[in-house]
Amino acid sequence: MTLYYLIIIFLIPLSIFDFETFTIPNHINLIFLFTGLYLTNLQYVEPLGDFSAILVLHLFYYLFYGSVGYGDIKLFSVLTLITPLNFFLYILIFTYLIGGLFVVLINLYKSNRVDKVPLVPFITNGILIVFYMYEDIHLIYAGGFL
Repeated sequence: MTLYYLIIIFLIPLSIFDFETFTIPNHINLIFLFTGLYLTNLQYVEPLGDFSAILVLHLFYYLFYGSVGYGDIKLFSVLTLITPLNFFLYILIFTYLIGGLFVVLINLYKSNRVDKVPLVPFITNGILIVFYMYEDIHLIYAGGFL
């Protein structure tokens, strides 16, 4: 539960800040990283898996430059280090499912197309869904094997 509260304490204000400015301050990411690593006692750090995930995130950023902000990539990198890898993958899936659905709905109802949306509110919602429904998600998506 400590990790849950830490994530909520950091991500709700970051969501508001990202919504208003489309930026994520580096110092908040660093404080979030060090606090998360300290509170989890490095128990969720899997060097090979986390390095691979961070590498894929950065590759995604460079391949789709402009589609996602680098602050979001850095926040995802922090989340992969302070949560288990399968938990992080579910967060990633639900972030883009919720965000994509939101953008499609907004574009259907607005006359002008939305080009940019803040991602941190969707990351926060994805984390909340994964925290509350982890067992069901794990059973459905991975068959309990991850």
